[in-house]
Amino acid sequence: MTTKNFDSIILESPTNIASLNPPSKVCITEKDEVVWVKESGEKPLGEILEAFAQELVKKFENLFYNQMKEYSAYPPSVYFGIKQARKIAKNVTILTWDNIEQLIGHKMIPGQMEMLVKDAETFRLGDIYQNFLQIQQNRSAKIERNAY
Repeated sequence: MTTKNFDSIILESPTNIASLNPPSKVCITEKDEVVWVKESGEKPLGEILEAFAQELVKKFENLFYNQMKEYSAYPPSVYFGIKQARKIAKNVTILTWDNIEQLIGHKMIPGQMEMLVKDAETFRLGDIYQNFLQIQQNRSAKIERNAY
């Protein structure tokens, strides 16, 4: 565009003038995203993780009946069931206060987040889960050795 053809360009299409639509600078920002292990919650997990998921459901039901009593129109499984518990069990190593609601997918009843995070942390640090991880690592190492 020059000063000679300025008027004709404005009359034809003012949105094509570069100064009116400057290119935006793209800034790369670090995302605070969690990469979840995909789990539909439809099928039972391995023995140890499934037992943990079922325990979470039982503890939630106790919390639900203590908190909601007769005030709720729906059973506890509407708010938290085995599907969500299995997702937590499958992602227990990366579960935090900040991302648990994202994994569950909806708001929680009072005390639910504290219960889930505390139970997940207790399970994660416990002997049963640590032994489970060791067995998984041993299996992976054996598969790698046999692959060569």
